[in-house]
Amino acid sequence: MSEVNKDVVRRYIKDLDTTHLPNPKFFTPDVKITFPGTPPMTLKQYQEASKGFYGAFPDLIHHIEEMIADGDIVAFSQHVTGTHKGTFMGVAATGNAINYSGINWWRLRDGKISEFSGSFDMLTLLKQIGGVKMLTQED
Repeated sequence: MSEVNKDVVRRYIKDLDTTHLPNPKFFTPDVKITFPGTPPMTLKQYQEASKGFYGAFPDLIHHIEEMIADGDIVAFSQHVTGTHKGTFMGVAATGNAINYSGINWWRLRDGKISEFSGSFDMLTLLKQIGGVKMLTQED
């Protein structure tokens, strides 16, 4: 079962990187989606948030590094690459390349994603697009 669930998640990520819209066929109707600092989202809310994110980074690609599975749980680390081509969190397009890391945790039920929790390095992303100034010893 674990290998089957890993395959579902891999297919979902590949589809997301191609279409840039979370496809309902991969999710249970009652899916719970969470990211740090935000309330849980429905699939429709996640799709709307994804439109904004992919509007800012239209060539975004998830590169899975390590993936583990145990029963109905799948987790993986990743790095994400793309180009800042639209406004993100108030920062106008810079054309800057982005490369940040993240960790995702998924629960599957009957071959579909029923829970998804993602955490990524927002500070690094914002630094790469000029959205935050990093303090240094010289400052």
